[in-house]
Amino acid sequence: MPRREPALLPGAAILAWCLAPLFALAQPVPVEVDRVSFRTVAEDWWQATVELRTLGDPAPGAGSPDFASGVGLTLSVAFRPESEDADGGSRFAFYRSAVHLPALERGGAGIIPFYLPGAVVRRDRLPTRPFAWVVQLSVGDEALPVRRGQFGGEIRTRESYENFLRRARAEAPLRNGVFRPVYRTPARIVTSGGIDRREIPAFARPGRGP
Repeated sequence: MPRREPALLPGAAILAWCLAPLFALAQPVPVEVDRVSFRTVAEDWWQATVELRTLGDPAPGAGSPDFASGVGLTLSVAFRPESEDADGGSRFAFYRSAVHLPALERGGAGIIPFYLPGAVVRRDRLPTRPFAWVVQLSVGDEALPVRRGQFGGEIRTRESYENFLRRARAEAPLRNGVFRPVYRTPARIVTSGGIDRREIPAFARPGRGP
């Protein structure tokens, strides 16, 4: 008998989301997610855009209070293709990408785009809206508290959030390098998505400067 894939989001957990909040959302953070959007752009490439807002100094003793320094951002997404396994278990495709931002000016905003190649979108028959997604933020080595704007789709409880991240960590590396940040994406694709490059912050790239 074909192996049934573990459920991404337990049904009981989905039903319970109205009974308890996912996280305590009042804790102040230096950087927060303002908006996350998805669209298909030129040549069938898929674009995910994370918009950040900088609220203040990220850590005691950090450099200038006018900047958030050393911000890490990881975007994980899961798609459910139109087809299903023969035994009725849905298949999920997980993708993950991360960037490091040396400095974001306080009170400002930054747009962080990510892309999947059009050939992958066509091959895997990926819809424009992912089934679920999570943005993780960090400053230095410290993860920031999760706020409501950092997850979406079918993630509605702590259990479903943690289950999603477990599977993303395990399965996204199988597609390592496919989901790419803007600086590894052809300029013509970025331009077709309506991205204003002046709103994209500087990145610290592996082995290179910002």
